[in-house]
Amino acid sequence: MGARKRDSGGRAPEVQTRPARRLLWLFAALVAGALAMSLEIAAARLLAPYLGSSLQVWGALISVILGAMALGYAIGGWAADRSTGDGLLFGAILASGVCQAAALFFAHPLLRRLAHWPEVAATLAGIVGLFALPTLLLAAAGPCVIRLTARERVGTTAGAVNALGAIGSIAGVLLTSFVLLPQAGTRATLQGLAAVSLALGAIGLLPRRASVAGLAAVALLAAPDREWPARTTWTGESIYHVVQVVQLGRLRGLVLDQEVALHTAIDVTGGGRTSGYWDDFAVGPLLSSGHRTLVLGMGGGASIHSLRAADPGAVIDAVEIDPVVVKVAAEQFGVAPDPLLRIHVGDARRFLTASSDAYDVIQSDLFRGGPDIPSHLATVEFYELARGHLRPGGVLMVNVFDLAPGHPLLSSVAATLGRVFPTVHVRSRNEMNHLLLAFAEERSLSDVQAALDAAPSAVADIAREVSRAVGPATYGQNATVFTDDRAPVERLTGRMMQTARAAGMLPER
Repeated sequence: MGARKRDSGGRAPEVQTRPARRLLWLFAALVAGALAMSLEIAAARLLAPYLGSSLQVWGALISVILGAMALGYAIGGWAADRSTGDGLLFGAILASGVCQAAALFFAHPLLRRLAHWPEVAATLAGIVGLFALPTLLLAAAGPCVIRLTARERVGTTAGAVNALGAIGSIAGVLLTSFVLLPQAGTRATLQGLAAVSLALGAIGLLPRRASVAGLAAVALLAAPDREWPARTTWTGESIYHVVQVVQLGRLRGLVLDQEVALHTAIDVTGGGRTSGYWDDFAVGPLLSSGHRTLVLGMGGGASIHSLRAADPGAVIDAVEIDPVVVKVAAEQFGVAPDPLLRIHVGDARRFLTASSDAYDVIQSDLFRGGPDIPSHLATVEFYELARGHLRPGGVLMVNVFDLAPGHPLLSSVAATLGRVFPTVHVRSRNEMNHLLLAFAEERSLSDVQAALDAAPSAVADIAREVSRAVGPATYGQNATVFTDDRAPVERLTGRMMQTARAAGMLPER
């Protein structure tokens, strides 16, 4: 079956091979490229609930995958020169499928342990342990195909095979990102990738090792599903997030990716009352004179519930990038479009760029999935854009999560706002949640406190609590001012989370 002998010069002589077999080899190169990139995308989604999806996580993930591919190319080329036939090619693909199936068994127990490690170290360990070997084996397919198909025109053959692998990689990225993960979910996607690897390997090896593929397929189908944390009542996936709805006593919460963070918490037994820092968004209407509000980062809509408690007649535009979260907000948290609420699906900055509307209050509660503020939504340029949409007397409310000693991230966001707004005050609810109040005009602290102390009874308790705790936002000379050119938000957040993990400060669900 495509066997060949080496001549004395180490060259592979002409082999009489059926055209169908050659097409199968080329198809294997195409599929191996698609599988390798699909594994990388699916691996990122698998890591997200435990480690997040920061730039550092992606950097570590891509580095390991590229390292595994480089090693696979080298080992595959070396082994191809010492093998006969195409057993090595299809054996490597089959072995990759077996490794992928095995990873489904060990992924969640391993990642649960690694979740307490520093972010980069955990990512490196998780990817090496789960996906380095299957990626290496897939990468080895390319040199094998070149060796099998090359004749005198080795350069042309190598170019064609590499092009097929690249085309497959593009197809794998697009298919996994836009179809498989959103429609099927992470586990089903990984099962499908393993099944394709097993099937292709078995087809090339039949009938020699079909039994191995059969046993691996049985193991694949028996792989346990993810054990979601207790109190999880709904799960789903989108192109942005692993989405969970959790029930915590009377509170219903929204979790996006990392399970240590809640992005919404509403008392569903108490008429939609909020809990935690979302309560503080109720003071926005008290600090402005109008009723137009823009909510950037709607999530499950907790801040909208708070806002309406203070201003039932507020006219609201809400922006949320994830359509699945918008759906969950309506079905699970009672926040759906109505005559006073328009919901826009899209990126907050792009919305501001395209909009010409002006607002009295702008809420900014923007996070990627864990504690990370997307860097392009925390810069001088972004806040200048937001200020351009504020009416005279308006206020921008920015939520910041920072529990590191000295609060370096909070100081940097405050310093950045200070470049754009004449007055910035802060209300720190605890060591974690901080609400920055940036005013379009000069606004004294006493004036802010007086407005809060005059709050209507519906939100009087919250307003008085904020009034007692609010103060000028301070930051040292070493605070970083974020710009579009340089915004190390993720580095500061990563350090903060590493310190918090080491000190046992992260909140438990």
